[in-house]
Amino acid sequence: GATVVVVCDWCVLRNQTGIDLEWAQAEEGAPAPDHAAVCVPLPTEGAPVPLRWNSRSSEAGSSPLVCVRPAGGSHSWCAPFLPDADAVLKLRPAEGAADSQTLHLQMTITVGERGVRVALLRPAARLPYSLRNDTSLLLAFRQHGSSAAAWEVLGAGESCAYTWDDPRGRRQSLQLHLQDDGGAWHFTAPAGYALSAVGGCPDQRLEPQRAEPSIIGSRLRPRQETVLLTAGCVLLGTPGIGGRRVRLG
Repeated sequence: GATVVVVCDWCVLRNQTGIDLEWAQAEEGAPAPDHAAVCVPLPTEGAPVPLRWNSRSSEAGSSPLVCVRPAGGSHSWCAPFLPDADAVLKLRPAEGAADSQTLHLQMTITVGERGVRVALLRPAARLPYSLRNDTSLLLAFRQHGSSAAAWEVLGAGESCAYTWDDPRGRRQSLQLHLQDDGGAWHFTAPAGYALSAVGGCPDQRLEPQRAEPSIIGSRLRPRQETVLLTAGCVLLGTPGIGGRRVRLG
């Protein structure tokens, strides 16, 4: 009998977000596509769009990565990713954009006909973490060791939902910074807090230092004494659905 060889795309992207997107290739180690990268339209509810690389960085021992953003540039590129596992993609508003809301897209990987990977992009129903500031200070946090991460701020008693800026990051831990009113003193944790294990994280004593320039604005009274920072992680929900609530205080 005859041998039939079927050639098909390794992976296709399908946009089900309700927002017209575009994707571009990024190289390993780069925080975003370079200015010469070709942006490929990814219309919402359109036909699947195949991933086809402009260059073969695999020849240098690495794989090309994918970035997505809304068409028109209202948001910055998400952190580069390889569509090989489910993840939540974070897209921050572009500098000077009218839309100030961060977008979170859920990427789900399925295997289609002939083994083709299909990356489905949908709005994320929920984020995997909930952070709460139980200190009396102003708290800033970001993903430790990620060039894509920006500082986010929580006041005393405030909470927010959270996911990583770079889901591929080797260091999936939080870098924490606390500050007093007036920005006269600041406290920065020397190491990141891992959120992968349920239970308490090691306490850290934060010695006050002069803060100039300050990372975040200030709301509270000046503080000079040593601060004992404790983080605790609690699992919420059921496996595959749940999430983690992290208390910092």
